[in-house]
Amino acid sequence: MKRKQQFLLSLFLLTLGIFSCSSTVYAKAWMVKLKPNTTYKTDMTGDGKKDTLKFTEKNIQSDYPSQTHRIFYINGKKVKDITSYGSAPIYFYKNGTSNEYLIVGSRYKGGGKDYFVFHCKKSLKNIGCLPTDYFVGGLYLTGNNIKYITYAKGMYVTKYRPIATLNNGRISLAGSYPKITGRTAATANQSQRTRKAVNSKNLDGFKLYKGQKVKILKVYLKKSYNSYSKQYFYEPYYYIRVNNNYGWITYL
Repeated sequence: MKRKQQFLLSLFLLTLGIFSCSSTVYAKAWMVKLKPNTTYKTDMTGDGKKDTLKFTEKNIQSDYPSQTHRIFYINGKKVKDITSYGSAPIYFYKNGTSNEYLIVGSRYKGGGKDYFVFHCKKSLKNIGCLPTDYFVGGLYLTGNNIKYITYAKGMYVTKYRPIATLNNGRISLAGSYPKITGRTAATANQSQRTRKAVNSKNLDGFKLYKGQKVKILKVYLKKSYNSYSKQYFYEPYYYIRVNNNYGWITYL
């Protein structure tokens, strides 16, 4: 009887261990940078079966930067054609069943860059862009989080590092205050009124004048909604100090 109890206990612990291992298989995310004209085999649709993923690039104009079509195929079927000016990185990210994503880098003719995110469940559904500013570098993975460096709009004011997560077909942030990794001193390139608080509906702060020296103290990524695209996005706000005055602005 005692041996039977020990056997049942061992069997229970073994079964528990198997389930624990199974749950951790999908707990840790992985991400790979894709190459054109290369076939990848993985579960793209969350049904537990392996699919094939491939994309090709086709330049359709000769002037610089050339307009490039990134054409995606799943199981040999064309599913998406994304236009970009020049090539930008493309990643496949996965953190569990039904949590497969294509992250497609896109470059605009004016020089700006974005990362469009597509949820791969059944079809490539665009769920928005990673929070970026005018320019953005490559992506890398820390745990389940995606980290990258992005630069302020229009000119190099500073750079900061958002930490994004992809889960259940949504883009979210690990924190609303990304770490500033660039310079914290800048010069205002135009005059504007600041806000006392990041959620102020009116420009109720002090007046910032063109040419004044600015100290950048914080970056805040504020979640907003675009009624045209019907998607949420994150708009950067900068908390600054000018002499003994403090306020929030959206650009410098």
